[in-house]
Formats: sequence, structure tokens, C-alpha cells
Amino acid sequence: MTKSHRQKFATPVVLLLAGIFFLTSCSDESSSGTTKSLPNGNDACTLLTEDKAAQALGVSDVEVTPDGFQCDFRAVDGFAGANVIRGQAMTQMETDEEVDLDGVSAIRLEGMGETSCGVSVKLSEDDEQQQFSVIGNSDHTDETAKDACAVSDDVAKAVLNGLPG
Repeated sequence: MTKSHRQKFATPVVLLLAGIFFLTSCSDESSSGTTKSLPNGNDACTLLTEDKAAQALGVSDVEVTPDGFQCDFRAVDGFAGANVIRGQAMTQMETDEEVDLDGVSAIRLEGMGETSCGVSVKLSEDDEQQQFSVIGNSDHTDETAKDACAVSDDVAKAVLNGLPG
């Protein structure tokens, strides 16, 4: 192979590698498809206001019970509620079902029962502090209430909508 022949092949390869490096180094998007990130800390109650929680649950008022890295948002009247879990990998409960939360990828959680459903959001695959999950509970006594998966998805969307980015 002559020097000019090698140069003809080397230039496109160098340009291709430079382009790949540029695209991967400039991308701020995580594996979930968003540039949003959770604030520092581990308090799950700071991820959602009471008003936003009530709106996502489809109720008028909620009670908030903090419990370490978890926060329980429950309807004052009825059975609807959601438990927001922050900074804990839920990989043992993940299914193969992908969930689109308004453009952010999430994974459905299993083992919740008939009136519960969960979703796991990983804003960063490698950083548990950038992961949260929501276990939603439906009000099975109210036929017009959201189902449990809609509750968990809507609460997760409310958390995401409140994040900067």
C-alpha cells in the first residue's frame, strides 16, 4: 500500500472517530432520555409538593409522611396514594416493560398486587442518587379513580416536571 493510498483510507477513519467522540462527549442526555437531574440530598419528600402530589393522585388533599429515603403521599379521604423512593436501585423488581413518561424512559416494576403498580426512573444508570421509583396505589372503592399504574406514572411525571433541566 502506498503512502497516498493509506492517507485516502486514514482520513475518513479519523473523521469518523472524531465525529463519534464529539457526539458522545457533547451529549448531556442520560439513559432515560433527559437532561434533568435530582437535587442533592436523599429526602424524597422534597421531590414533590403536596399540591402537585394531590393533582397527580387525582384527589383534593394529601397527607405526607417522610420515612428516610421514602416519602408517602396519601389522600386525606380515600385510598389513593403513592410512595416515592429515592436513591434505591429497584432492579430486582424491574420487568421488561418500558414506560414513556412524557419522553423520559422508565421501567415498570412488578410484584405490586392488584391495587398497586410501580415505575422506576433512572436519570443516570451509574448513580443511584439519580434514581427514583414510585409505587402508586389506586382507590379500589372508587370506580372513577385512576388505576394504580396511571397513579404511579402521573406521580413520576410530576416529579420529573418539577426538576430543573
